[in-house]
Amino acid sequence: MKFEKDLYVIDALYQSFLKNYWSNKNVHAIHFNHASITPPLPFIHQAAFKIQQENLSIDSEKRLRIIERTRHKVGRLLNLKEECVAFANNTTDATSLVFWLIGLRKGDNVITTDAENESIPRVFRYYMDHANPGDGWVSWQNFAQYSNSQTGLIKKRRTGVNVKTVKAYGVDDTKFLKNLIEEIDKSTKLVVFCHVLRENGQIMPVRRICEVVREVDSKIFILVDGAQCLGVMPKIDFDELGCDFYVATPHKTLCSETTGILFMSQKHLHLCHNINNVPKEKQIIKKDQFSKKLATNPNSHFAVSLPEIYALNLVIDYYQRKGWLIGNDFSPVDHHLRTLKRALIARLEKLDAEIVSPISPKFTNFICSSRFRSLDNREIVRKLWGRNIFVSYIYRSNVIRTSFSISNTLDDVDKFELALRQILANNEVSASSFSG
Repeated sequence: MKFEKDLYVIDALYQSFLKNYWSNKNVHAIHFNHASITPPLPFIHQAAFKIQQENLSIDSEKRLRIIERTRHKVGRLLNLKEECVAFANNTTDATSLVFWLIGLRKGDNVITTDAENESIPRVFRYYMDHANPGDGWVSWQNFAQYSNSQTGLIKKRRTGVNVKTVKAYGVDDTKFLKNLIEEIDKSTKLVVFCHVLRENGQIMPVRRICEVVREVDSKIFILVDGAQCLGVMPKIDFDELGCDFYVATPHKTLCSETTGILFMSQKHLHLCHNINNVPKEKQIIKKDQFSKKLATNPNSHFAVSLPEIYALNLVIDYYQRKGWLIGNDFSPVDHHLRTLKRALIARLEKLDAEIVSPISPKFTNFICSSRFRSLDNREIVRKLWGRNIFVSYIYRSNVIRTSFSISNTLDDVDKFELALRQILANNEVSASSFSG
């Protein structure tokens, strides 16, 4: 997989956008890049920044109340109790906790898919700083006390765990399940797959996959990567999915600050005692990552960053006040995204674009991927960024990925079409040389 040929964000342009956006200045930009990164709503960011400034004056009891209150609200989003929720710096960091919860060892097998971000299989292959891997991005920085300036605390080295990859793109559900079953053996400890494929928004049959894995070996743990789901899909009920663990990314799907969430099955909470035995030279465990009810102990002086947790608390309240969240049902958001996606598809089809993510029950309304077969789609994305229109390019499927938020409007769709039409009419891009 040639991730280096992808284009998700141009940092200099995005940082300039954020500076104006968070200052409530008139921002002439269209953000259709939420599957990559979503700017926290200005009032959310300002509140988080204030918490950071006041951090030293917030006593430990007040801090804990904020964190546990947020944990309770987050748990309800998947119909889980608060003790089933753990916080981390990002989704990769949240995923890395599963390594220790299930006790992976040298020689164990983990099965992932080709749909995962490259950081997910890396979690199982290496001991390293998964909270801040130092991939060169600055747009994903957060307020974390365990911050990007402190990368390198853990020396990167192999875990000895074997990671196998099953093809998820370009195959139907039957073929995917057949391929998955063929890879399972007596050493398989964990299966990891996406709820939604990030390149095209295809929804995987999570419950059926879990049932098939259980039929082969009921002792295998299942982790579902929900990085493109929470807050943009109508409803997610943990027990109905049938998995053991689920990770989510509210800074992509809920307009919050950068953080990661790990949801755990109630039946596996006893595994949290394994966290107390994590060597600090292999993984940093922070204070307040897990519910106080579980009596886990950090192995470092670092703590979960309060501004991000406070921001998440505010976001959930905001969605409820606006009527976008009812219980754990985000259907009003999904309806809005569907309206935007339908309008965008209609405009793209007029420009002879190939639609990769149709309006369908098998695809999320959060993502709309398309391509121009005869043109350089990566160059189109760069031209759009030059006009302050933020989208992504993904090399493997040669697509322009647009993704939506509650903050987007039909006017944004119109402006996107106008800019794209100008790029095409002016012959600003070269012919396609894609050879994937």
